Amino acid sequence: MRNLNSPSLTLSRDALRDGMTRAGWPPSAIADAELAMVELIVNAWRHADTTSPVVLILFLANTLRVTVSDRSPSLPE
Repeated sequence: MRNLNSPSLTLSRDALRDGMTRAGWPPSAIADAELAMVELIVNAWRHADTTSPVVLILFLANTLRVTVSDRSPSLPE
């Protein structure tokens, strides 16, 4: 199994937590979003063999969108 505390995972979690804190999101929502994002990143590592997935974090008004992209040409199953 790969190291789950790689720089990309740590940086992504820190960026998400910092952005949500600055935007005034409650700690429970931050924890939920962090868990969901980590699951997406780990799935990209495990199932798409992507060592450095691209993570995009967007804040639009009261909406948070987190996107994780991998290099696999196959669609998720």
